[in-house]
Amino acid sequence: MELKGRLRIVARRWFNKRTGNTYHSCEVEHDGELVERVTEVQGGEKMFLQTALVILQKHDLWPVDEERVGGMRKDAIAFLRWLQENHERVEVLCFDVTKKRELCHG
Repeated sequence: MELKGRLRIVARRWFNKRTGNTYHSCEVEHDGELVERVTEVQGGEKMFLQTALVILQKHDLWPVDEERVGGMRKDAIAFLRWLQENHERVEVLCFDVTKKRELCHG
């Protein structure tokens, strides 16, 4: 799969100290146009990349391949590889925020 143009992923993570859960928001831009922004998805670390993949697939910008290799879906493997190989056309930003309401500001 070859995604044409530039890709920008902006994520924000918030840790809920009371429950011990981490949540994130994720917005994806393709060639400067906002594709979609989602807020308050559970998942820490780099789970926002999975959310970005789901957004791209929802908008037919990346193919779905549910076959698994070593427990991981092939489409996710291909997407992570593509991000590494095309770093000059990809901007990935992730911010840790201290307040839940900061997840949805963008």
